[in-house]
Amino acid sequence: IITVVFCAFIAFVLYLRYEYSGKMKWKHYLCLYLFVIFISLCKFVYTPLLILLFLIPINRFDESKYFFTVISAIMLMCILCFSWAYICNLYGLNFGSNVDAEKQIQYILHNPFEFIEILFKTITIRWNWYIQTMLGNWLGWLNIEINEKIISMIGWILIYNTGKMIFKFEKRKIQLSIILVVFVSMILIFTSLYITCTEVENMIVRGVQGRYFIPLLVPLLFS
Repeated sequence: IITVVFCAFIAFVLYLRYEYSGKMKWKHYLCLYLFVIFISLCKFVYTPLLILLFLIPINRFDESKYFFTVISAIMLMCILCFSWAYICNLYGLNFGSNVDAEKQIQYILHNPFEFIEILFKTITIRWNWYIQTMLGNWLGWLNIEINEKIISMIGWILIYNTGKMIFKFEKRKIQLSIILVVFVSMILIFTSLYITCTEVENMIVRGVQGRYFIPLLVPLLFS
């Protein structure tokens, strides 16, 4: 459901940028804050993508409210994320018998270059699995395999449609910003699963599936 909600969020931002020409009304502000709350609480690893709120032109707001609305939405996002992280730490919500989130965090802080090596090694070894599961090669509890020819066809259709989609942004820095926030979200996905689902100091990040990257495809198409 998070993928559907995030696609709706992207559509909402693009609607306000390219289709809607008036001032935002109370229902637009309500939708904005509901999106922020839902995405922040359900999947905090995608919260950097809420920076896309800055794609909404200033003239859609009452100018005096623009700064307050966007900044307050981002602050709300941060508060919700840190609150959820605190609750998880308070009740020790780890997913595995040999998992210790506190030790993993300490390991990352004291060995940042080793952690970068772990990320690189994980992606190098598992990249094919991530692409397959992102395109639906394995469904259910990863126990239903789909024919590889169907997956290949889906992949080629995605590439073809991506090639046809041309988005003309006014500034190049918008495209670079989108790529940056997508990259940050990817790092957060691997880091969160290394902390909560991986044994202490393990050299491979466990628990990462391709479906986690599906919401990142949507903004990546815009770049």
